[in-house]
Amino acid sequence: MREFVANCRILLILPVILAVFYLPVQGGLVITEVIHEPGRGLPSESRMYFQDNLFKSVEESHTVIFDLEKREITFTNPADKTYWRGSLDSCLYEIRKLTLEHFKQEVETASPEDKPFYLAIYENLKTELEQPDEPVVFQPDVQMEIVMTDETETILDYKARKYEVFVEGSLREELWLTNEVNLCEDFDTEEFRMFINDMAWDLMDFDYQSTPEYIHLMKEGLVLRSVEYFEDGSVYSTEVVDVEQKDIPRKEFSPSPDYEHVSIDKLGLIKW
Repeated sequence: MREFVANCRILLILPVILAVFYLPVQGGLVITEVIHEPGRGLPSESRMYFQDNLFKSVEESHTVIFDLEKREITFTNPADKTYWRGSLDSCLYEIRKLTLEHFKQEVETASPEDKPFYLAIYENLKTELEQPDEPVVFQPDVQMEIVMTDETETILDYKARKYEVFVEGSLREELWLTNEVNLCEDFDTEEFRMFINDMAWDLMDFDYQSTPEYIHLMKEGLVLRSVEYFEDGSVYSTEVVDVEQKDIPRKEFSPSPDYEHVSIDKLGLIKW
């Protein structure tokens, strides 16, 4: 399930998205970034589209589209020319069912030592499936400090200031943020945050990135570069390589007409 969320990457690029939504813009916006992920030799590229209350993220293997007014989500798999579209509630319900089925099999095949662990997860998921309307509440409990440094750098002709984020006393993230880009004014920021929170389904730990202090920093400008440091020594980084303001055709936020509608499990996005 965590890998499913990671594949969508919406949660992982939340800082960039939040920064976009808290700044004013006329028309649409397209942001392109390069991503360096642990375990991948070559960097990947992501492109995000914003206009009205529509958001689209294009990855190498899939695309995800949010329609906030309809509370609708669309996933596409370009390689197979398939897509799934439905309400957020129906999406979460289908994912919960698939996850429940997976952990039921884990319980049946687990060793005696591991069975209590998988059984506890299974029982928790079963309860949540039976109570789908329970709200998802994030209550991060971390010691965090954000330090604004004197370092500045020009990225894409924008002056960006470096910030350092310390979690439990250790450097967790470095950010280069600019307030020189005028971005999205016509996007319902709070609705999107609720959408993301619901999407997380209490399985993704936002930790420090969901604290009021971090969110306040995101409101200050657009993050043009970020570097995250993990306890295992791995590093995850992103850098914006293009920012373009333009009107985006409505069809950009819909799957191609020749794509076939399939069930979520047929999209190939969920990998255990």
